[in-house]
Amino acid sequence: MTRRFYMVLCCLCMQLTWCMAQQRWWGYYTDSDSPAYMGVENAETYTCGVQLSASRTIFNGATIHGVRFYLRDKTNVSEVKVWLSTTRPASADAANIQVVEVPQSQLVDLEHDQKMLEVTLPQTYVLQSGTVQVGYAFKMSSAKTAADKQPVVCSGGSMSSGAFWIRTSKSLLSWNDMGARHGALALQVLVSNDALPQQTVSVSAPDRMVGVAGTQVTTTVPVTSAGLYSVDAIDYVVTVDGQAQAEQHCQLPTPIYAPGNTASLPIVFTMPASTGIGQYSVRVTKVNGVVPVQQSAAVSAPLLTVTRLGHHRSVVEEFTGTWCTNCPRGIVGMQNLARQFGDDFIGIAVHTNNGSVRDPMYLGDYSSLIPQTVPNCTMDRILECDPYLGIDRSNYHYHADKAFQLVLSQPVEADLSVEAAWTDDAETQLQLKAATTFYMDAPTADYALAFVLTEDGQSGTTQEWWQVNGESGKSTFPDADMAVFREAADPVTDMVYNHVPIATQGIQRGLDGSIQLPLLSGQTQSYSVTFDLSTNQHLQDKNHLTAIVMLLSQTTGRIVNAAKTRVVTSAGVESVVAVPASSDRYYTLDGRVVKAPVGKGLYINKGKKIIIQ
Repeated sequence: MTRRFYMVLCCLCMQLTWCMAQQRWWGYYTDSDSPAYMGVENAETYTCGVQLSASRTIFNGATIHGVRFYLRDKTNVSEVKVWLSTTRPASADAANIQVVEVPQSQLVDLEHDQKMLEVTLPQTYVLQSGTVQVGYAFKMSSAKTAADKQPVVCSGGSMSSGAFWIRTSKSLLSWNDMGARHGALALQVLVSNDALPQQTVSVSAPDRMVGVAGTQVTTTVPVTSAGLYSVDAIDYVVTVDGQAQAEQHCQLPTPIYAPGNTASLPIVFTMPASTGIGQYSVRVTKVNGVVPVQQSAAVSAPLLTVTRLGHHRSVVEEFTGTWCTNCPRGIVGMQNLARQFGDDFIGIAVHTNNGSVRDPMYLGDYSSLIPQTVPNCTMDRILECDPYLGIDRSNYHYHADKAFQLVLSQPVEADLSVEAAWTDDAETQLQLKAATTFYMDAPTADYALAFVLTEDGQSGTTQEWWQVNGESGKSTFPDADMAVFREAADPVTDMVYNHVPIATQGIQRGLDGSIQLPLLSGQTQSYSVTFDLSTNQHLQDKNHLTAIVMLLSQTTGRIVNAAKTRVVTSAGVESVVAVPASSDRYYTLDGRVVKAPVGKGLYINKGKKIIIQ
């Protein structure tokens, strides 16, 4: 072999390797997914597909070279075809871009071969704009076995629209979006995109970090793939108050499979030796062990170094309404959180109006904080989620506690407490005294205090007090805690409401001057406000009041920490639980239905509290 021929051959191999390196398999169904199955349990023709959009980074100007997918069991499968179409076709043969027939001899499946069936397109397809439908079809000649009855492989779970569409020749005569119920269709496409670098990421700003001086801390930074390759590993450097620390390597627990997809990068660094408010930054140095051609800029966030951490209590501001069909689940969610987290949970049920439909507990102080839709809630004003379902609104079970735990676990730089006392014999002037202790020194800071009075046990007899109950007679939310509303009428005409705000001060961004500067570590400072309740139109019974103080960041709006206390009156304090009063059954505080009291404790029957001692 001559030297010249050897060099040409090497160049050709390098070019071939480069071209192959620019191609990758992509799908809503990823290599880490475990297979699930669905089907219509009949012997008929299935046509399945996914929708690819040029709005996704990987597909904008991309070339599609091939398709691969799982057949569950090829034994009774025939007439397998791959198709591409600008619209969802009535059958594979009706696809308007191309149809590829797969020879029977080339079929492989999951049951016998543990392989995807790969099909190379005779003509590549370039997606310049809009969307394209990609799928496959096959005919089932039998429906005797479990694999025949449910022959379509998917991921299970829930996915967005476009991840799994299906129709069949008899049972499903029109296209059905199965993503929400069955996840992603087990189909991937082989794509290339010269506009994308092979491997790079963009980094979003991290959250602030609070840590004890000199200790090692861990937080996360959102990273988004911006290259063609999946991202398995990232190297990074953290700079703390201008001093770069040693480069760190992180193997991602789950790879980022596609451009535009985001994951949390765990980062570790050492806090400064002295307390105060500073800054830390994160810069990605390598992706998959390679220095990226397009390097992302460093991102930074506040760094708060303390001598010790404060005791964190989190505020849930639930947005609800008597007129709201779905808001009963929020009432149950708030009760669950109060029961689970006790004093670490601080609840405020913010009632809203709906146009001309008035909620009698609406408090205008909250008007600028109300979201567009209810039920909804914010936790410490840093996480918005459903007050019952939590972050995942597609799963109809109670998971708000997971979201709350996530927020509650955030470290805080100060402790907070509040005292409440009447300053007049008539008990109309209520003074709240907040005590705040920071565990760091800082000459300047953006903190301020806000105060709220809430009342439990509010009720009324007029129609505007009736709670619309969309759960009446339904099982949309099947957990036992929702039985109280499943078995109640619609509307609930004798509802009792808890956590209702009746007065606030500084609720938007805190009261200017309520935190004294400079901050001195370990030094407690006090601040007092007085609420005049002599003419308050929202107050029903001062025996059921709770006083709340919140420490806010005036820059970000974040509730840093909070505290609460029951307001004691000369008449004493009585607890009230929010449940409809029309049921003949007994309810425990954790939502269980019992025929009669089963031991000592507090029960609700026909809206009244029953204590068994």
